[in-house]
Amino acid sequence: MNADLFVQRDPHGIIMAIIAISIVMMALILIFLSIKGFGMLMIRFAERKAAKAATAEAATAPKRKPVLQKMEEEIAAAALALKMYQEEQHIKESTVITINRASRVYSPWSSKIHGIPATPVKN
Repeated sequence: MNADLFVQRDPHGIIMAIIAISIVMMALILIFLSIKGFGMLMIRFAERKAAKAATAEAATAPKRKPVLQKMEEEIAAAALALKMYQEEQHIKESTVITINRASRVYSPWSSKIHGIPATPVKN
């Protein structure tokens, strides 16, 4: 009975389609907003945690030469050693180029003439 009443009021199903589409769109919007809010909440927690860690590290860190500067000096020394090694190898290289000609022996496998079919002879 309810289905017959619904068919009388909406014979082509336009109202039903509008209701269905609006429900799906509302659900998608709610899912989007909840995921967006959760992401913002996680970013805030991560920022707070990083700020607490930075203040705790700054309070307990002794005053000494920065680690980054020490690493830069080691990297520069290693790069200089590699450059000197490459220059030394380059000096010892031979500058003679030898070109040997390879003799080409006839091979029926590479001959193009064998790939052409013979034309039949008419009598």
